[in-house]
Amino acid sequence: MSVDFVLSFEEALGKVRPAPDDAAPADLEELLGSSRIGIEEGIDEVTVLRLARVYADGLRRIAETEVDAWHRFIEMPRLEAGLSHSAL
Repeated sequence: MSVDFVLSFEEALGKVRPAPDDAAPADLEELLGSSRIGIEEGIDEVTVLRLARVYADGLRRIAETEVDAWHRFIEMPRLEAGLSHSAL
């Protein structure tokens, strides 16, 4: 995989695009595993990066929705009932 692809991949995951001489994250090789297989099987790099962006955006949206649900349906009703944050 080219350095440009790896940097673009990290950016697609929502990270700030690293400089070429920045240290690679410890889990980068593992994260690139599925992408490597896809490219070896004929999926072009543009599509692999698009998929990475879609997966990352989906996970971000799931996390945001979970936080909102927790706040609206768990945290706020308990706080309004007089419980403290430490009791949640």
